[in-house]
Amino acid sequence: MSLSHLFDKEIMAFLQNMKFAKKLKDSGLEMDLYSTALYFRIFRQYGYNVTQDVFLSYMDEMGEQIEVDANMDPKTMMQLFEASHLGLKGKNMLDEARIFCTKNLIISCNNIIPMEMPLHWKVEWYNTRKQISKQENEKEKRVSNLELLQLAKLNFNMVQAEHQKDLVVILRWWRNLGLIENVSFSRNRIVESFLWSVGVAFEPQHSNFRNWLTKAITFIIVIDDVYDIYGTLQDLQLFTDAVVRWDPKEVEELPSCMQISFWKLYDTTNDVALEIEQQKGWKFPVSTYLQKVWAEFCKALLVEAKWDSKVYTPTFSEYLDNGWKSSGGTVLSLHVLLGLAQDFSQVDNFLENEQDLISYSSLIIRLENDLGTSTSHKRHKFDLFEDFFGSQLASSVLKIELPRANTTT
Repeated sequence: MSLSHLFDKEIMAFLQNMKFAKKLKDSGLEMDLYSTALYFRIFRQYGYNVTQDVFLSYMDEMGEQIEVDANMDPKTMMQLFEASHLGLKGKNMLDEARIFCTKNLIISCNNIIPMEMPLHWKVEWYNTRKQISKQENEKEKRVSNLELLQLAKLNFNMVQAEHQKDLVVILRWWRNLGLIENVSFSRNRIVESFLWSVGVAFEPQHSNFRNWLTKAITFIIVIDDVYDIYGTLQDLQLFTDAVVRWDPKEVEELPSCMQISFWKLYDTTNDVALEIEQQKGWKFPVSTYLQKVWAEFCKALLVEAKWDSKVYTPTFSEYLDNGWKSSGGTVLSLHVLLGLAQDFSQVDNFLENEQDLISYSSLIIRLENDLGTSTSHKRHKFDLFEDFFGSQLASSVLKIELPRANTTT
């Protein structure tokens, strides 16, 4: 019910003080399959390298799978279902348990939505009202649950009020920016962009982060439309050069709407960089990092524009290699890192060691975006890859195997 942010210190203190694999049996806590699955899930979600061996006492006679049966209560099945999605590739101890729990939860519990994905795969804030309603509909509630439910309702209203304040600020910025009047061909997705930022970090303390990320998402849409709808190939080359050099003088020969698009991107990016530096007390040139990802984004869009001008159908490999860059995922990832990191060294370490995570998440954005727009009545140039490749795009989404983070088992 999105209450964990109220107890961050208490949760982290508990996790840090408890050596799960060694102390679970001696902790005095209730030891059954439900509790073990719950603790396993929480520790892994918070990044602790918990071994799956904690489930060994619940294994079948063959010692290969967790022993489950139809008499297991729904609460335990639900927790085991959640935990099973935090297992690692090559460790199939939880696989059969996931299949069993999915099937039996659907059959035995009429009020449970079919198990399409675990809770930690969902956008937490947009699942909150559903969870509150679920608690309200339960016939039997303990006093503690009633108090927790009341807290959840109060928290939901307070957080939503903060989001409304944030939205007022971002709408004022958008109206004053002048793009609505001067870049009329571009999509106006400011509210949608803000809601995406809420999905990334809904907590009240992340108001500035939501502001920065919303601006980044908005400009991804605007710049994408400049390349996709308006600019000629020559204009787009000049625009790309201007972003790469980060020089407003480079756009003087461009149409006014493209000049304004660049100037607003330039000013907004520099403003966001300055705000991040001042609010976090960093002495590092944040604008340099932001300019670099915007340049890579525009260069990838230029590649697609060249393909279109030549009526060239890229190979699927070419499409993927360029598509993860043109998705805007790298721009979003950097804004998330800069907005949420406490220390600049965290940003540097992540960019150095986790490039695969950035590139694969960006690729997912590209594939999901193209799959979504391929059936839309309003489609642009390179939203039509499904037309080029037939069913190849859809089938490849299912076949692409992404590497998992290295975690001790």
